[in-house]
Amino acid sequence: MNDTGLTSWSPHASTSVRHRIERASDRWWRKQFLGEGLGRKMFLGATLVGGGFAFFLILLRLLTDAHLQHVDVTNRYALIRYAYQLSEQVHYDLLGMIVASYLLVYVATALLYPFLRLQQKALKNLAMDNMKARGETLIVLGSTIAKRDSDTSAHNYRVTLYAIHLAKAIGIPEAEMLDLLTGAFLHDIGKIAIPDRILLKPGPLDEEETRIMRTHVAQGLDILRHSVFLSGAGAVVGGHHERYLGTGYPNRLNGKEIPSIARMFTIADVFDALTSMRPYKPPFSLWESLRIMVEESGKTFDPEYLNVFLPLAPDLYRRYADAPEEYLVRELVKLVRPILVRQFG
Repeated sequence: MNDTGLTSWSPHASTSVRHRIERASDRWWRKQFLGEGLGRKMFLGATLVGGGFAFFLILLRLLTDAHLQHVDVTNRYALIRYAYQLSEQVHYDLLGMIVASYLLVYVATALLYPFLRLQQKALKNLAMDNMKARGETLIVLGSTIAKRDSDTSAHNYRVTLYAIHLAKAIGIPEAEMLDLLTGAFLHDIGKIAIPDRILLKPGPLDEEETRIMRTHVAQGLDILRHSVFLSGAGAVVGGHHERYLGTGYPNRLNGKEIPSIARMFTIADVFDALTSMRPYKPPFSLWESLRIMVEESGKTFDPEYLNVFLPLAPDLYRRYADAPEEYLVRELVKLVRPILVRQFG
């Protein structure tokens, strides 16, 4: 990646509230139907339905008897007194109807269970295929961007690992974790639209070239708006060049105006840029990189998030900085698979 600054986000590019509500609703239904314990859930559902039938029958019997006994059913106190009197008697016909209602519901549920179990298995397989396809889509797009930018795919894997470890330490919701994961892979997707003479220029960019390079933020957001699945990445794609002090681009957002996952990703992205070799610089040591980042606390970085990252950095550097790409892939799969399963499985 060319360090022309750190990428910014327009609030209008975020996922709409309606899409988030729909996604939460979808997750709830998937959890109910695709989660474990289908038989137990169906039994409880059948019990509730049977209870509803029983309540309806009792109410119908009460109103019918009250009407025959000329009780004023519009007077709730009179109806309650009559219900109390009626409850002192044993109504075997009503009990039989209630028992028959429960049996009917339980038998229907038992007959439906094998078919629903097969359907559940098929949907689980479909959900897993869908999850795998989404993950592969991110990897393909991220690798395409990396190769276009004379970078390696390992950069995408490392910054994603760094960002997810930081996010887990902070304790963000898993829905935001998924947006962070997507955004980490696609943070520079807009560079596809930048001309080679600028993107691959070995030396510093002049003023006009810098202006064109910075348009990759808007280009990336324009690409993402065509996909609901990828739209959650907009916060990172549009926000990781904003600086905490408000000196970034394109919107000069500052502090908490910058989406939280963009503030997290900026830390991961810069850490990897400092500790990795680039065409224009050798890799800095771990401690030199951290010293530079501490100097930028409250300027480039959210100081609260940076304070969480600093104790994690030595172990993350040891595990991932010089690791081969195959190892990074395995680590990333191990880390994010449970998140994807809970979201889409």
